Amino acid sequence: MRIGLYLALVQLLFTATWTIYVAFLPQLAAAAGIAKQWVIWILMLDQAIFIVMDLALGISADRVATAMRRVSTPMIIVTAVSALAFVLLPHAGASAGVLITLTVIWALTSSALRAPPMSMFSRYASAAAAPRFVFLSLLGIGIAGAIAPWLTARLRGVSPTLPFVLAAAGLIAAVLAMGWCERRLASASASSPAPANGHTTPVPRAHGAATGALFIAVLLLALGFQAHAFINSAPAYLRFAKAPDLEWLMGLFWVGFSVFIMVPGIGALKRASPAMMLIIGAAVGAMALAAMPVTPNLALLICAQVGAGAAWGIIIGYAFTAAIDAGRTGREGRFTGLVFALLAAAALTRFLIVVSGGSASPVIGPLLAWLPAIAWAGALLLLVIAAQGRAFSR
Repeated sequence: MRIGLYLALVQLLFTATWTIYVAFLPQLAAAAGIAKQWVIWILMLDQAIFIVMDLALGISADRVATAMRRVSTPMIIVTAVSALAFVLLPHAGASAGVLITLTVIWALTSSALRAPPMSMFSRYASAAAAPRFVFLSLLGIGIAGAIAPWLTARLRGVSPTLPFVLAAAGLIAAVLAMGWCERRLASASASSPAPANGHTTPVPRAHGAATGALFIAVLLLALGFQAHAFINSAPAYLRFAKAPDLEWLMGLFWVGFSVFIMVPGIGALKRASPAMMLIIGAAVGAMALAAMPVTPNLALLICAQVGAGAAWGIIIGYAFTAAIDAGRTGREGRFTGLVFALLAAAALTRFLIVVSGGSASPVIGPLLAWLPAIAWAGALLLLVIAAQGRAFSR
């Protein structure tokens, strides 16, 4: 339980730093002489860096854990560099070069807080405990997502210095606590009896095509989530509500997400397989997303939003669980890093849609309303194929 809560805190603070960064980036860019239209390209650069670094650091986490038996020490050092770059962002002054350099350093180093922490603690969690541990670690993302619209509104007109310092300090404190926890777990693991054969029993490897189907399904699910949450949701709400209401309406998706983070702790679902839960989540989510464009009133729209958020909570939690299972033992970082990279790739695709003008196009715009449901329905078929090919170890 404590492991998951530490990770939840780290993910909460990391996501909060991203919210603060996005809220202030237009202001910082303007001060540095960067035109407004280039801000989205900076955000796209961040996502491209995340894609590369999630994969690289996931693999590195596996190697460091094997060689040093410790992941937290290098992660603390990298986090300190990340926090310093983050704190310096508001002080880039009128130099566009300094701002971009600090942004790149922050994106490169903050990737250490994505795949490596999950990989680090998955080595100490049993296969049976993995779902609960993963879902607890993702709780921070859900809470941060729920408060993001409110936080963004509160930050308007505020000096960026204090929010940046507080977010960076909190993140360092959380990572230090996580490092302390890893040392305790490593000591306990070293003192426990070793298996009779001297090593951990390896998990049978799934067929390559089935594993590929699993990760392609995760990409489709992430694309549907990005289009729904960041392109379609606000226009859907504005059919029935006014712009000032978006501050609390936009967080309802994440309320559903956060509530269903607790799914692995529910009675009969404690032993549910990732395969079955991913399929259920994709099916329920596809139906909720398909209802979004045709809901006749705000009440039903809110129900569909919360339902889609709940489905995404189930999906992303069991996607990481499936990745950890597929990577046992020794490839946990590689596969969790791949999931994070796919999430970043989906975010980058969303930015490309916006930059291309697709979301505002009279032809493509209306089709985007159905894209999330179609993407999740396609993912559902791939998940069934992955399950039949034993891409899931449980």
